[in-house]
Amino acid sequence: MIETIFKKNQEVIIQELNDLTSNHPIWRSPLFTRLREGSYQHQHLCFLFQQHHHYSNNFTKLLCLAASRMDESKYRAVIIENLYEEAGEEDIDKRHSELMSDFLRTLGIKPNTNIKSYTKLYVEQCIKFLSHCSDIEAAAFLAWGTESIVPRLYGYFINALKAIGMSEDDYRYFSLHIECDDGHHEALMEIALDIYNNSPDETTKLTSYQKMLAAVKKSLDMRLTYFDEIYNHLEQLSVEPIYKSIVEKSSIESKTNLFKISDKSGKDLYQNTNENSNIKFSVQRTSLSPQVIDPRILKISPNSRTESHKHAHESLFYVLSGKGFVDIGGKTSIIEPGSMVYVPRWVLHHTENTSNEVLTILAITDYGLTGKFINNTESSYRENKENLSKTALEA
Repeated sequence: MIETIFKKNQEVIIQELNDLTSNHPIWRSPLFTRLREGSYQHQHLCFLFQQHHHYSNNFTKLLCLAASRMDESKYRAVIIENLYEEAGEEDIDKRHSELMSDFLRTLGIKPNTNIKSYTKLYVEQCIKFLSHCSDIEAAAFLAWGTESIVPRLYGYFINALKAIGMSEDDYRYFSLHIECDDGHHEALMEIALDIYNNSPDETTKLTSYQKMLAAVKKSLDMRLTYFDEIYNHLEQLSVEPIYKSIVEKSSIESKTNLFKISDKSGKDLYQNTNENSNIKFSVQRTSLSPQVIDPRILKISPNSRTESHKHAHESLFYVLSGKGFVDIGGKTSIIEPGSMVYVPRWVLHHTENTSNEVLTILAITDYGLTGKFINNTESSYRENKENLSKTALEA
């Protein structure tokens, strides 16, 4: 076993640790999905970066602890050089934690506020690990488990910030770290590999290798747990206005309480035409603005149909004109003016117009609620996402 593993060259070992990092479940975090989608609003990002600031503010502690675990002075010197950059080099006002504080002020929030217990716990766990681990574990923990993920992670942050209209100057903190953290990763990686290469025998090499793997995994596992806690909080934050309105018995203001089907005040949401599949229809959102209910007008051209699809929101179809049928999970309901049909969540369905006039349906959905959850945006279930209107993408 030992002979097989440690006849691998250093490049193979690096690749295995890189693969452990790049294939870790952290990259499938629903938080990252939201960030990539750009679906978080200003309030969500404020909360996220309040938590991240606490970690950033304590990162120099982690570097100090890692340096303290090194037996070799040259390794300590490398980490102290990293620490020097984090501290702003010759300008203490440009220390990275202060740049992060400036970024928070740009968002309009005060640093060191609203820090959650799970954020404090995550930082405490990092401190505890680096206070008691070996030198090679400390180097691997920071090299692959922390510094190497920065470009990808901060790229997601930048994507989310762009989506709310922030400029490059506003998120300079993250751009700066993407530029410099590759160097930090390489320096710490070289420390870990040097310690490994200086192992006195194959048994010690095996132990060192296993320690590196375990340290990287621990770093990423802890951070995934932390990110999941943030995600869960943000999901609650999304529905909080609805929850508060219900429990506090407060009504919402609406610009209008009346919409006529004949009005032109509705907003185009989506349309699709596919002659090969006989698809031709459009969806319009009414000018009403309820919290949970999202009424829509569906119009299907004569002798045409909608695409087959399913989604998180449930719907009530009330037929205004035309005739046809709704296929719901393989069961067909014949419809005509005055018909009402219920479409449950997550059931594949489509509607077909069998008449020579436009089939017009009032579709009453609860998208105002379900659209606040991950992977339930308009673009998540539409066949031709490029046909979504600006109204749909902003919803």
